[in-house]
Amino acid sequence: MNRNLHELRKENNRLDEALCKDYQSLMTDIVCYLRGANISELQQESVRYDLTVMLLDAQQKQLPLTEVFPKDYKAFCDTIIAELPPRSRREKLQERLNIACLLFAVLGVINLFISRDGIQALLKFNIKATYSLSLSTLLLDFLLAICAIGIVLWICRSSFENNERTVQKYAILLWLFVLAASVVCMMLFQNIILLQFPIWLLITTSICCYLLHLFLERAPHTGAKR
Repeated sequence: MNRNLHELRKENNRLDEALCKDYQSLMTDIVCYLRGANISELQQESVRYDLTVMLLDAQQKQLPLTEVFPKDYKAFCDTIIAELPPRSRREKLQERLNIACLLFAVLGVINLFISRDGIQALLKFNIKATYSLSLSTLLLDFLLAICAIGIVLWICRSSFENNERTVQKYAILLWLFVLAASVVCMMLFQNIILLQFPIWLLITTSICCYLLHLFLERAPHTGAKR
C-alpha cells in the first residue's frame, strides 16, 4: 500500500522504541548511513521499516545480530541501496532548495541576534532600523553553511566507522576552527559594509525561508510503495 512519508516515519519511530539497546544502536547507524545515500526519503524510510521489522522478529526469537545481518553492515546497506532507484532531478532540487531555505532562515536569525544593529532594534522594538551586512558576516555565514553541510555528510557516510568519541573530537576541532576564523574575519573585514537594508526585511526573509522549508518538508514525495 502507499504510505505517506511522515506516517511511515512516525511508524518507524514507534517500532524503533520496541528494539533492545543493541538493535537500536545498529538501526541508528543504518538510518544515519541511509540519510547520506542517493535515494529518496521515502525509500530511506521504507528500507528502515523493513529492517526494523526484521530486527523485531529476530529480537522475539532472541537471535544475535550475526544471524540477522552480515557482519559488514556498510556493505549490506550498499547492496540494498544499489537495488533502489536514485533520487530524481526533482527530488534532488527539492532537497537542495529545502536545505538552502533552512540555512537562510537559521543564519538570518543568528545574524539578527549577534549584530549590534539587530540587538538594538530588538531591544527598542524598532523594525524600521537599518541592518548593515558586513563582509565578515557574509564570509562567516558561508563558512558556517559549508561546515554544517560537510559535517552532516561526513557523519552519514562514516556512521559505521566512527564512535562517539571520534565525532566529539572532530566537532571540537571544527568549533575551534570556526572560532579562529570568526576572530580573523572580525579583525579584517568587520568594517567593510556590503549592503544596508531594513531590519524588517531580514526578519521577513528569515520567516519566509523557514515557512518554505516547512512546506518543502511536507511536500509530496515519490518513491517507495509498500
